[in-house]
Amino acid sequence: MKVSVELPREAEGLSEEEVEQLFLLGLREMRIEKALIMFRKGDISLWKTAKIAGLTLREMTEEACRRGIEPRVTEEMIEELKK
Repeated sequence: MKVSVELPREAEGLSEEEVEQLFLLGLREMRIEKALIMFRKGDISLWKTAKIAGLTLREMTEEACRRGIEPRVTEEMIEELKK
């Protein structure tokens, strides 16, 4: 897909590779935030949250904690995190 975007002044001087990295980081952040919104509502499990965000369960748990969300963790999930 090809899209034209006008970048804000703060992006002036960035190389094409840096703009691509910025875009990919933004997409990652958007997936994580979208998944966590559904998780907070109780619509999905932590496992599903991780899948939507494109993260492992461990990574998703860490992200949730960083954002002040205490994930509900089962014994089975704890065992999986130890692997």
